[in-house]
Amino acid sequence: ALEILSVGNEVRVVGSVQYYELGGTYQISGIIYNVRKPDDPNNSKLISEGNTASYVETDVNKFVNGTVSVIVNEDGEEVMKEFRYAELALGTTVSMNDLKVTRVYTTTNEDSSQKGAMTLTCVVNGTTVSVRTSVLYDQNGDLVTEDYFDGKTIDVRGVVDSFDGDYQIRVTTLGDITVH
Repeated sequence: ALEILSVGNEVRVVGSVQYYELGGTYQISGIIYNVRKPDDPNNSKLISEGNTASYVETDVNKFVNGTVSVIVNEDGEEVMKEFRYAELALGTTVSMNDLKVTRVYTTTNEDSSQKGAMTLTCVVNGTTVSVRTSVLYDQNGDLVTEDYFDGKTIDVRGVVDSFDGDYQIRVTTLGDITVH
């Protein structure tokens, strides 16, 4: 299935959904792919190629404080429940503009593959949101450090993620952050 699971591909994935306790999120495991039966409904399938991500422009206050009412089925009965906006957006792509970086934390653990990854604490109109980066390199291959972002205003495109019960925007490439 790795052949079809590439950036830009739209795929139908067949597997088992399970809750990953350590990560506090759901995941799909046991992905089924049989190259000899590409049209079998019980098989993962490539639907299209060459797609680009669409980023939903999201207001920081809505992301941090917003709620959404959803009708859910509880014990056979439909019930209206409130969910945090970011909780329902988990795993989707969003963009946010004019984030003022007020603090930068860099992972320094020598044993971590995330050494050099940063968490940018950003503020817009009094609302705080975190942006978590992967380890980033500039066009010359040099590691991007805190000075690149600290005190600057940025626009970001990334994936809604969670860490320690808080929702954040995960950014994986330097090209998904515009510094003003």
